[in-house]
Amino acid sequence: MAKYQAEFRTAQRKSEPDDADKREIARLRKDLSKVREEKRHLTSLVQTYAIVIEQLATERSEALRERDEALAARDAALGAITLPHPTRGTRDRRGRFSE
Repeated sequence: MAKYQAEFRTAQRKSEPDDADKREIARLRKDLSKVREEKRHLTSLVQTYAIVIEQLATERSEALRERDEALAARDAALGAITLPHPTRGTRDRRGRFSE
């Protein structure tokens, strides 16, 4: 019985490797917490950027539509034929645009 009690007392003592492992686990948990916080922050930034990009794309398409309507209205007021947009198509030898 004394032999088992001695082994039990020895087993209850914390060994040096066990303490080192617990310190390593604590350090890793702390690092994991920092990484998760950074991930939350970066996810928030990405969501914000996505919203801004979507809004800018919408504003750009609206601005292009308004520009095209204004050009068409101008051409109609001047009695001109609507020409293709200069950035679409190419110029021929006479300098006119063709699609």
